Amino acid sequence: MVAALKEDSDFAFTFNLTYEDSSTKKIEEKEITNGMIYKQMIAGMLAMLLCLIAFVSCNCFCLEYESGVAYRLKELPGKRLPSETMDFFGIFVYTLPLGLVAGFLISGVNGLLYSVAYLFFMCILCTLVSKLIKKTETYQIAGAVIVIGLGVLGFVSVFSGIIGGPEFLKYTPNAIYINMLL
Repeated sequence: MVAALKEDSDFAFTFNLTYEDSSTKKIEEKEITNGMIYKQMIAGMLAMLLCLIAFVSCNCFCLEYESGVAYRLKELPGKRLPSETMDFFGIFVYTLPLGLVAGFLISGVNGLLYSVAYLFFMCILCTLVSKLIKKTETYQIAGAVIVIGLGVLGFVSVFSGIIGGPEFLKYTPNAIYINMLL
């Protein structure tokens, strides 16, 4: 059934794009298929999902500050850095299985490595934001803004590669993750 749909001309389409540099008269042609677009959209949605899971997972740090647990932990003997490091790695290990499975399904062994790198960055970002904000409601609003902002920039970067657009979009975390998976 899927193979029949894949070969059906009604569902398969190709864009032939031609770029011409007016100063050098250099002509560049690109062929974009629907399979490429679908794969980019799936990678973009996966990036947003992983980002969302990392932000929701770090919500517990804000709850620790609001309930007073974090302040009581500071009074215990011992160093604070190992505790902070274990908090980060706990969130990282918690989010890792979904990233590994999804990355492998999209892009094989390379997808595993890219997903680990992306999750590592997102867990660092989420942990820092939660430790700086310390209020659950404010963190959730900031997290939603960051997740939506990174998602929009990632999706726009997919199409800016096709139609041309701002250069900085290539360097957003989601855009880098999408490009690495493809």
